[in-house]
Formats: sequence, C-alpha cells, structure tokens
Amino acid sequence: EVSLFWKNSAQMTAIAIDRMMGYRLVSNLAIVSWVFSPTNIEQFHVSDCPWEILTNTVNKTYNRISDLRKEILSLEKAVLSAEKAKADLEAAESKLEIVDGEPVQSENPGRLKRLKVHADRGKEEEINARDSLEAKEGLL
Repeated sequence: EVSLFWKNSAQMTAIAIDRMMGYRLVSNLAIVSWVFSPTNIEQFHVSDCPWEILTNTVNKTYNRISDLRKEILSLEKAVLSAEKAKADLEAAESKLEIVDGEPVQSENPGRLKRLKVHADRGKEEEINARDSLEAKEGLL
C-alpha cells in the first residue's frame, strides 16, 4: 500500500496516488474507498492528506467526465456532418432538368464530383466517429 511506504511523507503519498490515477493503475472508486477505510478514518482530524487525496480524485474524475462529454459532442457533430454530406449528394443527384425531352442532371458536374468526394470521405469519418462514440459513451 502506497500510504505505508510513504507513511512519513503525506505529500509523496498524495503525489503517488495522483500519478497512479493519472496512469489509470488505480480507479477513482478504489481511492475513495481507501480514503474512507477504517485505517484512514483516524487521520481525518489529524492530517489533511486524506482530504487532499479525495479532492484531487474528485477533481480529476470531474475533468475526465467533462472531457468525455466534449469528445462525445464533437463525435456527434462529425456524424451529423457526414450525414448532411450524404443528404446533399443525394439531393444534388436527384435534381433533373428536361432538355430536348430527356432528363439531364441540372447540377454542375464539378459540384457533383466534389459532393461525391465529400460524401465518401464523410462515410469513412462517420464509421470511425460512430465507433469512437460508442466507446466513449461506454466509458461515460
């Protein structure tokens, strides 16, 4: 146990636990359980070390959740952008004009080509974004 190794240095205990949480070697729930364990209850009125560790743990957990939420929003925007590119391409391809009695594409061929490239790229990005989104939502 880290606290036994660094029993003479509360600061090093806090630093070691913070680093282990940063490297995801120790979960935030394990740290909270340890802080409120019977061996640490006695230190609540003597030392601020358990409170410092608890505060660091809560702050780091909050920041991780905030980052995950931001990443999820970004991925959702990427999915919507890819879907919009696909819809734009379909709308442009469906526009027809009657010229000499025959239907002809009314959109500029260069624009159609750009929309197709954008939609193809968007399709790949959408697949990647959906996979990442699923993983991030699982973490949250």
